[in-house]
Amino acid sequence: EQPDKEIDTVHLMLDGQKAGFIALQATENRMHIRGIEVDKDKRHKGIAESALRQLATYIRKTYPEIEVLDIVLFGEHNELKPLCLNSNFVATLQTEDYVKFEKYIVY
Repeated sequence: EQPDKEIDTVHLMLDGQKAGFIALQATENRMHIRGIEVDKDKRHKGIAESALRQLATYIRKTYPEIEVLDIVLFGEHNELKPLCLNSNFVATLQTEDYVKFEKYIVY
């Protein structure tokens, strides 16, 4: 079993400036999205959705052993649900308190 890796922070860039980040952590063949943050003044410009769509390419190049991306969202009205669905993630587990989204990235 591969030990947990440290958090990998991917900067989200807009016009050459940092606009936010995605925090990732690998375990075995999975990459867990631990957080997504876009600077408040740069939200609603599609930055996070674009980043999530491009993330699979980054993961395939940087972490060839990774087969699945996942993210767990907590709370009934989590604002990231539409973002995940629009970025081709699929809800694979849903409970009263959280939903788990996954995206297979191995072709």
